[in-house]
Order: sequence, then C-alpha cells, then structure tokens
Amino acid sequence: MPLPYKMLQTWCKYRLLPKSLSNAPDEFVKFYQQGSPNSIKKLDHRLYQGLEPKREGFKRFVVISDTHNRTSIETDIPDGDVLLHCGDATIRSFKKEFVSFNEWIGALPHPKKIVIAGNHDRFLELRPLNTFFNVFGASDREELLEEFTNYTYIEDESINVHGYTIYGSPWTPVHLGGFQKQRGKSIRTKWDMIPSNTDILLTHGPPVSVGDLTKHGDYAGCVDLLDQIQNRIKPLFHCFGHIHEGNGVYTDTTTTYINAAICDISYKARQPAYVFDLPEKNNEDYDLEPPPYHLEAADE
Repeated sequence: MPLPYKMLQTWCKYRLLPKSLSNAPDEFVKFYQQGSPNSIKKLDHRLYQGLEPKREGFKRFVVISDTHNRTSIETDIPDGDVLLHCGDATIRSFKKEFVSFNEWIGALPHPKKIVIAGNHDRFLELRPLNTFFNVFGASDREELLEEFTNYTYIEDESINVHGYTIYGSPWTPVHLGGFQKQRGKSIRTKWDMIPSNTDILLTHGPPVSVGDLTKHGDYAGCVDLLDQIQNRIKPLFHCFGHIHEGNGVYTDTTTTYINAAICDISYKARQPAYVFDLPEKNNEDYDLEPPPYHLEAADE
C-alpha cells in the first residue's frame, strides 16, 4: 500500500526519520527520489578541474582523497592556496606509508594542507596499539602523528582557513577498517558534533545518494549525514571520497558535493582532482554566490 504523500514528504525532509530507513540506505533512496525527484544533480566535473585561472580576490581550494599511498599518481593535482585531503592516505596503515605520504604531500606547492583520516588509516583511531600491531611499524598513535609534519591533521574538529570554517571527520558506516560506526544513532552522534557554522565539511565517506553508488549497485552513503547537511549544517561545500566509483561533483542547490577519490575501483590513481574558489574574506565586496557554472548539469 503506497504511503500518503504528506508522510512521504515528511520522511524525505528527515523531520521524523524512521530508524529502519536510517539503517537501510537503498530503501531510503527510493523514498527520497520519489518525494524529491532530481533534488541531487550531477554537475559537469570538468568545470571543477582548475582549467580556468583563479579569479582575482579569491582563494583556490583543491580537493583530493583516497590516494592510498600510490607513488605513481597519474592525476594532475592543480595548484592552489589550500589542499584538502579527505582520507585514505594509506592502504594498510603501515608507519612507512604515513612517512611516504608526508614526503609526497610535502612536495606539493600548496601553502596550506588539511588532511583527515579514512577507514584504511585505521591505526589512527584513539586506542593503544598492542604488541601485535608493532609489525605495522608503530607502537602507538602518537608515533604515527609525529610523522605529520607537512600538513595539518584534523579529526572531529574545526580549523579556520582564510576566514572559512573547515570541519573534518573520518567516520563512515560499518564497512571495513577503522573509524567505523553502526548506522543510525551510533554514527549520528558523530554528525551531531559538526558545528552549524561549518563552511567546508570534510568527511571520508559520502552522504547517501550523492556519489555513493557502488559498482554492485548499492548506496553506501550515510542517511544521517545527508539529514544533517541538508537540514542543519548547510555548508557551502561537502568534500569526501571513500566510494571510488562515485568520483564527481554534485549539488542540491545549497551545497556542492565533491567526491574526489583519486584512485579508481582498481586502485589506480588516475581519477580527477577538483577545485573551487571562494572570495577572500578581507575583501569587503566579497560575494558567496557560486560561480556561474555551479548549476550546469553534467552531459551524461
């Protein structure tokens, strides 16, 4: 029996999000798309690849993710003022991988670099590493953090960069690796921590229905994360990775979503990085209106 339209509309706006849908992303997407068709649009990602010069009076943010310690990165990483890395710097979380990543990112020209962890960076979780894990080259988390000399690492915290509030969180619904939380109440406690004044949100994983469709046809994103983004936080940009095949740029007309996973599903580092420009806050005439191509849909 079909649901009454008003009930469906309420569910799609998450005001009374049923636990069953919070825990079932595929079912949620069916309700969401039925009640809010075309609410998420995929944009022409080529317009976010830094091919156009930075506009005067703006700062350029470059977004990458899921580099997985690949020494052979085919992707051209554009220059810019701020580099944002959305997790999975390593593949096994060995100490030597963190050392290699620190050297690699340190050679990039961006003056400011912000990094969060992903599920593959699992030994950064707040827990002691017992003697079994010494095989990975580190005895505790602090020993890994000592290697982070060429960038700023944030975990469930905010940082102000060029006047913009950036919040980073590594958590994803249970899949594999580290920084995992059960769907529903457990992971929502992490999203509740995100300040409402966040301008740029970095998470490792995507929200449901946005760059999260896997090669198996499943939606891997988080229902509760989409709820928080669309109904409370409303950031200018939400950047993530995790689902390699979801690489691309999307919008709901309020927030621009960027899945910047550099590695594809075969773990070859050849997918595009993305950029966006924001006006300098010390410019009294600055305007937060998106660039004119913001709402141009993708050709595909």
